[in-house]
Amino acid sequence: AENLYWLARYMERAETMARLLEVGYRMAMMPSAAEGYRNEWASLLSAAGAARGFHAKFGEEVRQRDVETWLFFDRENPSSVASCIERARHNGRSIRTALTTEMWDALNGAYIELAAIDREPRTDALLPKLCDWTKRQGALLRGSTETSHLQNDGYDFLNIGYYLERGDNTARLLDVKYY
Repeated sequence: AENLYWLARYMERAETMARLLEVGYRMAMMPSAAEGYRNEWASLLSAAGAARGFHAKFGEEVRQRDVETWLFFDRENPSSVASCIERARHNGRSIRTALTTEMWDALNGAYIELAAIDREPRTDALLPKLCDWTKRQGALLRGSTETSHLQNDGYDFLNIGYYLERGDNTARLLDVKYY
């Protein structure tokens, strides 16, 4: 039960980080004052709950490239997309017999593709593709769960993980926006 719960939470968190990065990327494309630009990336770090770790590693200045690295690639950040996918796969591997073949293929495929993404050179145009890729991987896992998993206790623990993570991230976004 615990591994199913955390598998779902990690995949939902990876998708949330991708959505936050996508928002940051789109906001950075809009004309604004330099100070406002930096504040938007800082607010994304706060919304991700990753500001403290980011500042400990990168210092007080918030630069787009550093935020992208911290929220997507950095394995030191337990909420980065890469960390979340690795942890979700680890949880899935621990309970391999509780997953359908389709679910395991989706999860393991994301993990294998992530290793290939790590080897690619980073460009400014890569971030939107990474965000789309992450959302697609989350949808693939959820779709395979919905269509192939028995709707039993395991299914319920997966849904609890998804919905608690979504609620936690929604509350954090509201706190950052309206604090």
